[in-house]
Amino acid sequence: MDVPLVLMRVANHLEHTFVPHLDCSDLPGRDGDEATKRSRALAAFCVSSLTGVDEIEAAKCVVDGYGDQGIDAVFFHNEANRLYIVQSKWRQNGRSSVGTDDCSKFLRGVRLLVAADFASFNSKLQPRSAEITDALSRSDVEVILVLACSSQPDLPADTKSDIDAFLAFQNGAIDVDIFKFEWFNLSRVYASISSQSHIRHIRFQIGLSQWGTISRPYRAYYGQMKLSDLANLSKYDKFLFHKNIRYFKGTTDVNEAMERTLVTDQQHFWYLNNGITILCRRLVKTALNGSSTTWGTFECEDVSVVNGAQTVGVIWNAHRKNAAIFNGSDVTVHVRLISLENCPSDFDLTLTTATNTQNRIEFRDFAALDHTQQRIAREMQLDNRHYAFKSGDTFPSGMEGCDLVPLHSGFDRLAPEAVRSGKGCFQAERCSGRGCGKDNSRRSSLGSDQ
Repeated sequence: MDVPLVLMRVANHLEHTFVPHLDCSDLPGRDGDEATKRSRALAAFCVSSLTGVDEIEAAKCVVDGYGDQGIDAVFFHNEANRLYIVQSKWRQNGRSSVGTDDCSKFLRGVRLLVAADFASFNSKLQPRSAEITDALSRSDVEVILVLACSSQPDLPADTKSDIDAFLAFQNGAIDVDIFKFEWFNLSRVYASISSQSHIRHIRFQIGLSQWGTISRPYRAYYGQMKLSDLANLSKYDKFLFHKNIRYFKGTTDVNEAMERTLVTDQQHFWYLNNGITILCRRLVKTALNGSSTTWGTFECEDVSVVNGAQTVGVIWNAHRKNAAIFNGSDVTVHVRLISLENCPSDFDLTLTTATNTQNRIEFRDFAALDHTQQRIAREMQLDNRHYAFKSGDTFPSGMEGCDLVPLHSGFDRLAPEAVRSGKGCFQAERCSGRGCGKDNSRRSSLGSDQ
């Protein structure tokens, strides 16, 4: 049988990296066991690729076997609050995709998990019933359905329609997508393996508009990068963050807010975003466009995003959902390119630490943005009194004024929107024990006009 070289390379990687760690005790040397092992390894590979866990951890989550109900792997990623449910198919010829029969069986299995009905599942999955049920019961957990196949063709229309119908049913009652879908065909699998195998050889050109440079003590460039260009780097997946302290965290309040801006208010994205920092082992400006700072292209080698992984991940995620979102768009994000040539040996660690460290922002700090607190400060200033409602302000003494006091002992656990709305969160009072004097006649709660 004529087998594509790409498929042979993928098979070789799976057999050497994942198969040795799989539980194959239920495969007593039958014909076709090789394909079964590769299929299980493919499921483990998808989990590793999506979460960053190593091959040993990924292999443990494989539940393929008799009575698996169409589910080949289940993994709960605690850090990202995501439950991954995987079905994988190994096609020896690399041609046929996942059909409707296989997909229907997979979705039936998922429905059983949602219903906490584990009676028909095999002995590999049943011991994990409590973990799975707990994850599905939590309101902060996303469920990622993953189909993988060692073939190049895309999902058949009927199969894709079945997936879309399931997602629509599960997500239709609310505005937040609890269930999401990932598809791994041969191209995506091979690209991910290639990136992983050549982490130090991620190399590409970046185009920056309105760029500038810093030459001392270390070479760096900065400028504006189109979001559409950044979206095209998604083929490098998590390996683009190999020097970062974390990967893309998925759905968080901040990430959802970024994505809403991308979808509904792109013109303000640059202003609301802190930008991205990229380290390069070697960084060279090309001769294209000469010394003009209007536009420049830069050769980057051994690239890693060390700050801004959430921004990059949100852009990739939005592009996967709707590639047309960036068509004809000139929206940009601020990017810093820093060359590690001639830097101290540990400078990459120092920079990564520094760019991901800041003073902790307490919810109390949002009081500085509240119009009521600003009004109180202005009124007290007319009375020659100082209202210290911003963090870091000097506490007034005696009758000079007052400071801000949280009304809730568990204030730090309040949601940001509750703090910003200010319903009974803060109180400005003369008799707080710091600079109160004896006059306790003036009190005001954040968000209240009284």
